[in-house]
Amino acid sequence: MIEVKNGLQKIQSALLGICLLVLGPWCFSAEATAAASISGTSTLAVSQPTNKNSTATPSRSRRNQDRKDRNWLSDLSGERDEEIRDLEWVPRPEDGPSLHGRIFTDALNQEFKTRYEERFGRTEIERIALAPNRFTYYNDVYGFRGTPEEVTQERRRFAEFMMRRLAEWHFENYAKNDPKVRPVWEAKEKISNLKVEVASFRIDARYSLSGNVLDVNMMNPWVKSHLTLEMDPNAMGPGPVRESIWTVVKPIHDRYTVEARWRVNDGIVSIIQHRPMQLGRFGGWHASLTTSAAVKDGGTSTRETLWLAGVGRGF
Repeated sequence: MIEVKNGLQKIQSALLGICLLVLGPWCFSAEATAAASISGTSTLAVSQPTNKNSTATPSRSRRNQDRKDRNWLSDLSGERDEEIRDLEWVPRPEDGPSLHGRIFTDALNQEFKTRYEERFGRTEIERIALAPNRFTYYNDVYGFRGTPEEVTQERRRFAEFMMRRLAEWHFENYAKNDPKVRPVWEAKEKISNLKVEVASFRIDARYSLSGNVLDVNMMNPWVKSHLTLEMDPNAMGPGPVRESIWTVVKPIHDRYTVEARWRVNDGIVSIIQHRPMQLGRFGGWHASLTTSAAVKDGGTSTRETLWLAGVGRGF
């Protein structure tokens, strides 16, 4: 019996709350109060003010207007004259280069890749074998690059070169497209670039102020030749050549390439053989065989003959 009484009391309280929330704004002209007794009986008392002219009681016309405003389906005559328009989808803008692609362009990526290979090793296996790692602390056998601290300093200098080169390239790109400063860019291009073409031979020379490097490309129908003259990267303008790197590349066919590299001041000659491979359905594999030897006694690297074979995959 007590459970039934409690259940009825809960139902009554819920119904009372619904009436207050839903019917209160329209049905009650003044203030509604409710009370539920502990014994389970509920009473609803509504008190009306004795003064009919009180401003707290809304007029009948106002209540009717409120009902009409809330019930927007009561009158559909205005929709007959309403102009209907089809939804027009905005065309999706073309996907342009991302922020990373605008900063690091394809030309800059290729240049950074070439500079990194010239400084730290032409192939992956060469960079792994000649650079110190955490195990070299135990046997003190450092590679051609020096101690771990020296390699860290060299990589930091390479990162600084990248920042300078990025600033130089984007300034040139801005000057090339801005008519006000384009004459400055044209003058710089005339000084830093040189092109000579004779029959089927062509020579392109370009000087980079950020790296203090002069690149000379010699193109002919048989081989690809490239000469790099490295000067002091901390100096402003050309100076004494620290290292000269000759590179000759000869593609034998589509699946075999031979590359010869000679570091003149260091006295190291390297022959690198490249061959792409297809392992089943997985592509992107390549194999390399590097042979390196010293052609003079003195130099900046260790005097030894080196054979390196490696297999890698590009992602």
